[in-house]
Amino acid sequence: MRADTLSINSEFDLKNVLDKLYEMSLHNKALTGLLELIMNKEVIVTAIHNIKANKGSKTKGIDHKTINDFLQMDYEELIQLIQRKIKSYKPLPVKRTYIPKGNSGKMRPLGIPTVLDRIIQESFRIILEPILEAKFFKHSYGFRPYREVGHALGRIHNIVKWKMYYCIEGDFKGYFDNINHRLLLKKLWKLGITDKRVISIIKSMLKAGIIDGSTFSKSSIGTPQGGILSPLLANAYLHTFDKTIETAYEKPFNSDQYSGRGNAHRSLRSLGFPQIYLVRYADDWVIFCKTEHQAKRRLKWLRSLFRSKFKLELSEEKTVITDIRQSPMKFLGFCIKAEPPLPINGRKVYLNHLVAKIYPNPDKVKDQIRNISKEIAMLPTIQGIDNKMAHIENINAKIVGIGEYWSKGLCKKTFNRIDNVIHNRCYFTWKKTFKSNYRKFLIPLNELTNRPNRHSNFTMESWAIVSARNGMRVGITKVKITPSNWCRPFDPEMTPYSPKGRKVYASKTRKISPLARPPLYNFDIAERIKFNKDRKYNFEFYMNREYAFNRDKGKCRVCGDSLWHNRMECHHIVPNLHLGEVNKVSNLAWMCGDCHTNYIHGYKVPINPKIKKKVQYFLNRLVEQK
Repeated sequence: MRADTLSINSEFDLKNVLDKLYEMSLHNKALTGLLELIMNKEVIVTAIHNIKANKGSKTKGIDHKTINDFLQMDYEELIQLIQRKIKSYKPLPVKRTYIPKGNSGKMRPLGIPTVLDRIIQESFRIILEPILEAKFFKHSYGFRPYREVGHALGRIHNIVKWKMYYCIEGDFKGYFDNINHRLLLKKLWKLGITDKRVISIIKSMLKAGIIDGSTFSKSSIGTPQGGILSPLLANAYLHTFDKTIETAYEKPFNSDQYSGRGNAHRSLRSLGFPQIYLVRYADDWVIFCKTEHQAKRRLKWLRSLFRSKFKLELSEEKTVITDIRQSPMKFLGFCIKAEPPLPINGRKVYLNHLVAKIYPNPDKVKDQIRNISKEIAMLPTIQGIDNKMAHIENINAKIVGIGEYWSKGLCKKTFNRIDNVIHNRCYFTWKKTFKSNYRKFLIPLNELTNRPNRHSNFTMESWAIVSARNGMRVGITKVKITPSNWCRPFDPEMTPYSPKGRKVYASKTRKISPLARPPLYNFDIAERIKFNKDRKYNFEFYMNREYAFNRDKGKCRVCGDSLWHNRMECHHIVPNLHLGEVNKVSNLAWMCGDCHTNYIHGYKVPINPKIKKKVQYFLNRLVEQK
């Protein structure tokens, strides 16, 4: 089917088209005409917004440009630039950089494409993801929407209940660096990406080359770790592996011949087929088998499979078979061991099977504690109260992140240990900084100014910095106050690419999907964008005014009337800011034409006191300087 027959004129249309692509892919329909969808204006605008929201949008590629260089262009100029770039696509080489790989002393390579290439890659990802998501293995959890580490752990917890105690812990030698381009493109074609132009452009992306310092090297294999498309392509590359393991037992080819999955499994077992289950998170995977003999046979077969069919090698040292009743397996930073269930209310629980005890890996925790301790020890060297407070908030962000991650397992003892070490490190740091007065900076959490939603219900004491100028108390948070978020199995019906999937996600997570951006086109704005001289009405203004409209719920910020049936105008609250700030969503306000013209710029005085107060607020902001 030709996908270019689908029309996209707004973000709402885009969501419907992605749903349609997902549905067609579920029914194994080959899709052509994808490039026209990728070059659609709404797709490009959405891609730019996604890149802009990413923390790495300020990171420069080899062209030394950031996202702001493009946001300040005219709307049509930027759209046409990206469309021309896609039609004759020649990506610039990827800038290689390195980040520490834990505390092992090793460095992990990352690839940084130029911002323009990132926007194009994101446009491709938006269209290709629903097609591939419809085909992917349901127990693959890495780099996929609505899925997280906790879901993979929840699946393992269920598998252990079925008395599956022998596991193969898999690890590839440099997975992302060794993906074979030819095999990858063939796999994409088989997954339904049958637009030859799209396949050709992806091939160009893969072969863009790498700039490492001043050295250029060709990229004949591998995908750049850090690229926008790399996670999606990495999952597509291992799709055949997923399906091979799945059809061996979990979902056999002939399962439709039986009235239920359980009957199919019983039949397979009676015929001598061994039970086998796969859980994968990106390039980390684990296979559960019933016996050690089965695990050894399966591992031998896997080494041959990956070498011949995927051109990949398994690490001899890290790919091991573990009996989790005897020693824990390690997966995604957690240790997992099969043990009797813990007592409930002091009473033993008698089951005919063991349960998975999932707890943080002590070695990983030790590395994190060491890093936070170093950050705390730096406080005395930082000049100025405000800078010290900012540094404390950076430390808190890391502590909260650690707590959120480990909260998916048995974490109480780990959290107490982390808090004790941090408290002792703070004790010596505050003592060194404030000498004999250090104890007055030990303040209850509920009296701290920072993170009130997190601290308001806790009276335990923590170390803080106090500002005499404004009375602020910014302190170190406690990881133990992070609520437990025990891993839960993933519901395969949850997907962002169907109305039912989004509804299931909202009911389980209690999260509401963001509103689609309304298509707010009118001649007045178009003419200002086309002919403006001060460049205030640039691409960023065009994009962010739609999000401001959703934030204001389609109502005038002055009188509160609905804007859908009135002349509406988007107002710059502080118009004198520089181009990098003037068009941020927080600086835009929607008003009806009468309020904007008469009260804000006409200086008429409204009679209604509530409206008068709002008008005065906007008038005061109107004269503010940067």
